[in-house]
Amino acid sequence: MDVDMSRFGQYDLTGNKDGDGEPCPRTWDELRQCWSDDWKMFLYDAEVKFYEQRYKDLEYRLSDKCADPKTLMDIVEAGIADPNLATNAIAEVLEQLYNQDKHQVLVTMDGYNTWLNPSAYDSFRYVNYSELGGKIPPKDISLVRLLMKFDGHMLRQGAKYVSTTHYTTFNHIMTPEMVDWYKGYEYKIPNLTLNEFRNMLTYKTLTNWNPTYYKEWEIERLYMETQGNYDAYH
Repeated sequence: MDVDMSRFGQYDLTGNKDGDGEPCPRTWDELRQCWSDDWKMFLYDAEVKFYEQRYKDLEYRLSDKCADPKTLMDIVEAGIADPNLATNAIAEVLEQLYNQDKHQVLVTMDGYNTWLNPSAYDSFRYVNYSELGGKIPPKDISLVRLLMKFDGHMLRQGAKYVSTTHYTTFNHIMTPEMVDWYKGYEYKIPNLTLNEFRNMLTYKTLTNWNPTYYKEWEIERLYMETQGNYDAYH
């Protein structure tokens, strides 16, 4: 797919678009009586110098190193060649896909509710937030922030589907009302039919999720025990 140069080069290294403002603005925490960037006061001079130099080293964007891409693959290859440009490249590709009429585009996000929980990454910047346990929230991770937007309506030719998974988050149900979403845009997956259940088990065996092929009587027994419920099977 050819690159629309009028939409190229508007994203920085973190995938933030020019004009969108600071993705993690400085805010006042009324509960803790501190600013969100007060962690800077606890940096040693050597750390301050390190970060200043690091920021200078990263003062470039994909369009600086790939100024005249012809196709989307040129953007992808530039992101592969320089790992620091990977998120920047994904942002540029999404910008192109969202704003074209030649191809139909489908964006799917599975397990979206996990992005509403703390990530697995530690950072002293978040130790004051007991609900985070010193972990970085997904919204502060560049690539996740780029993908977790509710922006399917911005696709000129396509759709975006987001699903939530409750397999390991019992009693944490997210409904459309909780995220100010529209009625009719949600879909609750019902129990599988027997044939769908067979197909699922076959797929899981082919992809090494299951240790062995189930015999037909085993499949029917599992289906009877679970009534085709995906989570109950697991």
